[in-house]
Formats: sequence, structure tokens, C-alpha cells
Amino acid sequence: MINSILDTIKFYINNFGFYDYIAISWVVLLFFALLVLALYMLFKKPMLALFILFFDFGGLGAGLFYSLKFIDNTIRPRELIMAPLRQLYYADIMIADINITNTSKKIFKKCRVKLSFHNIGKNSIQNLKFRLTPFRTQIAIIQGVEPGQTKEIKFTIKDFRPQNYNTILNSECF
Repeated sequence: MINSILDTIKFYINNFGFYDYIAISWVVLLFFALLVLALYMLFKKPMLALFILFFDFGGLGAGLFYSLKFIDNTIRPRELIMAPLRQLYYADIMIADINITNTSKKIFKKCRVKLSFHNIGKNSIQNLKFRLTPFRTQIAIIQGVEPGQTKEIKFTIKDFRPQNYNTILNSECF
């Protein structure tokens, strides 16, 4: 799981654009401004300073996530369609056909499409745990998707036995 997170961070850092860096800079600047305010208020009103400090760290995580998501949806919109999964009867192989369409006005230099399979839990806490730890993940990187162009990706997952699972498909394009 840690390797997956590190790979995602490396992929983002290697492919960030100008607007991504601007968004991250604003979030970090606001974080430090609220941190200085909390430290200033620490001796005058410690409970308010503690509240600002908790709000600051929560806002840092939420701000990074939602600012990058906003930029991704407005500057680099795309459409991701997955055909129904096919399990081959003669072998333990699953085939997934995915189409990615560039609906933005700019060329996607590099896109990473990630397909992950998760167990289904008995309650919401177990579902969250399984969502964070998929039992199978496939990643495909495609390059050079023109505006309005659709590229097809075919995942072939070997040693996949039918069971009760959820499928999550996401993509990052730069």
C-alpha cells in the first residue's frame, strides 16, 4: 500500500502543470498563515488556538485534495467508460475493456488508468478498509490523447476467480 501511494505521488509530481502548482501553493500558504495565527493566539486564547490548529491541519488535507480535484475536473475533463467485465469460462482470466475520451481542449500528454478490485465488507467500516486495500490492481499508462479522441484500453487479469467484489476505475491525465 505504501508503494502504491509513493508511486501515485511520484506520478503527480512528475506530471504537474502550472495550475497544479499554483493551487498547491495557495493551500500551503493558507496553511502557514493559519498556523502563524494559531501560534500567535496560543498564549492569549489557547482553546481558540487549538481549534484553529485542528482546523488548519484538516483544511490542509481537504484543500489539497479538493483543489487538485477541481483543477482536474475543469482543466482536464475526460470520460471513462468501462464495458461489462468478462470472465472467461475456460480459464481464470478476467477481461476489462475501457474507453477513455479526452473532452478537454488540450492534449493529454500522459494518462494513468487504474482498475482495482475490492472485497465487499459486512459494514461501512469494513468497506472502507477493503477500499484502501484492493486485492488486485491493474494500471495502464497511455500517452498522446488528442481532444475529442477516444483510446481503448484492454486489461487482462490472470488468475482471477469469480467472487464477490467491487470494481473501482479512476484516471489521472496531464
